[in-house]
Amino acid sequence: MFWNLGNWRRTRFSQCPLPERLHKFAPHIDYTIDSENEKFGNKPQFNNYFINVVKNLGAHLLMNCEAGSLYPHKELLEDARFAPCFIDYHDLMVAARLGKDGYVRQIAGYNTGEGDTRVRYVSWAIFEVYWGKTKNRDTEIEEPLSRGRMNMCRVCVCVYLVGPVGQKHVSDSPGITGESIARMAFECARYQVDAIAGDGNKACCLATPKSGGVPTYECSLLQYWINKMMNVATQSRRKNFGKCPPV
Repeated sequence: MFWNLGNWRRTRFSQCPLPERLHKFAPHIDYTIDSENEKFGNKPQFNNYFINVVKNLGAHLLMNCEAGSLYPHKELLEDARFAPCFIDYHDLMVAARLGKDGYVRQIAGYNTGEGDTRVRYVSWAIFEVYWGKTKNRDTEIEEPLSRGRMNMCRVCVCVYLVGPVGQKHVSDSPGITGESIARMAFECARYQVDAIAGDGNKACCLATPKSGGVPTYECSLLQYWINKMMNVATQSRRKNFGKCPPV
């Protein structure tokens, strides 16, 4: 599952924001009892809509961009048997349901520390997810846990043009943004990433310096570097394995 929290009501996150269709029920919600009508007592209120959706989600892997509002509540994700991993900016996150000895860790991308407040034209990170071990239901023998026939996978989560400041900078310097996207594309090929997910924002409608004309997605900065990445991957495949279809 991939989720973009860019338009989430961040200031009301801890106050149980509701979907618009449920607003009419807000006056009738009792925040002092749980779903079984029992008083919360000393345990925290687990009524947040997003957290409850994730808690009951059947997915094994959750990728999230612009996830800063989730960071203070990561313990709730852990309570829901998810193992979350945030980058230093807290704006990108991957969480997974793991077996014994499984882990989620960042292996590439920005990692300069939480005190780094410099503008990032492209915020991206590559995460490695090792699913761990489980017991065979029939034999009770411990064996590697696999998802999609893979014991381990690597995913890239990215958001282009971080915030209004980043959007202004990329309009002035599209070349720098292009270099950032190119670096991300190279690292994805290097680490053999299985899936890429993110929010392109303005990079989806900003034309490359050489394309000219009215910016469209087909000639956008983002699509330009995606095509570059696919071409390089195709050439590498043909160089190592001979004649084969393009990536």
